[in-house]
Amino acid sequence: MPKGPIDESDTTVLYLRGTPKEVARKLKAVAALQGKSLTDYVKDLLQEHVTELEKKGQLPGGEKLTCP
Repeated sequence: MPKGPIDESDTTVLYLRGTPKEVARKLKAVAALQGKSLTDYVKDLLQEHVTELEKKGQLPGGEKLTCP
């Protein structure tokens, strides 16, 4: 996972519509238990998932991907 300051020009906004309220509530509780905001907790989860996919060879590692 990248450490250090994040260049804001290298980020985007991601909306998750249709998330069940109960799931969001539980994620928020887990984030709080870890001393994180929900945003930081979900960003960490997503980064960990991408890293795992790269390790498995399901995603190219260290490259920027473009989507059509």
